[in-house]
This record gives sequence, structure tokens and C-alpha cells, in this order.
Amino acid sequence: MTNGTGSFGQTGDLYYELRDSLQGVKQFLDGNVHALRPGMQTLFAALPQSRHLLDNLIYLLNGFKLNIEQLDIGQIPSVPEITRFAVQLETFLQSAQDLLPEEPTVYRDVQRTARVLTSLGSLQEVKGELMFLVDSIVGQLYELKG
Repeated sequence: MTNGTGSFGQTGDLYYELRDSLQGVKQFLDGNVHALRPGMQTLFAALPQSRHLLDNLIYLLNGFKLNIEQLDIGQIPSVPEITRFAVQLETFLQSAQDLLPEEPTVYRDVQRTARVLTSLGSLQEVKGELMFLVDSIVGQLYELKG
């Protein structure tokens, strides 16, 4: 299955980029969680609000996982057409950026949504990996919290 752009795992594909970045975080934590833990514990004692870093990261990762779990590509008709439409939107946004109304929030929302849709076709390919990586990282973050 292609990622909607006609190639496998091409740079620029949101879900492959997410997988690669999560793999990087997991690999770093795999090799460093035991070295990080004493430093993090000391930091938490000296600067209690720093504990929120891990709590908020765990919250975000769990929310990300929930959103990915709820996307069942098999239940969405016309995914290739949706993907091509989103590619056209991205092209338009890039071309017309200087002529669009000064609505940065609206522009960013459309741009972000188009990027999600552009990569929709590849989600099924990496969904299981994303779930596994998030679960692994969250477990390691709890270990850091102590």
C-alpha cells in the first residue's frame, strides 16, 4: 500500500514521520531511562512544577493514541480521493498564502487538517507500530516519574 503520494514511507508523510520520531524517543529512553531517572527525581524535588512535563507528555501521548485508534481507515470510503483532494488543498495553500486573508489560525487549521488527510492512506500501514511505540514510551515515562 502506498502512502497516498505514490511511494512507500516517503519523507513528508505524517504517519511515517510520527513513527520515526516515536522510534527515536523510544530508542533514546531504552538506552537512557536508568541514567535519566536520578536526575529527573532531583529536578522534581528542586522544581516541583517540572513533574508536569512528564504528566503532560503522558497525557498528550495517550490522547494521540486514542485519536489514532479511532481512525479506522477501512470504514472511510474514498480514501484515495480524500488524499488527492488534500494534496490539492496543500498546493493551493502554498500558492495562495500571500493572497489569503490575514487569518493565521484558520490558515493553520486548514493546513494541519490537509496534512493529516494527505497521509491518511499510510496510517493503516503504521498504525500498529504507532500504538506499540506510544505504549512503550508511556511506560518508560512512568518509570522516570518513579
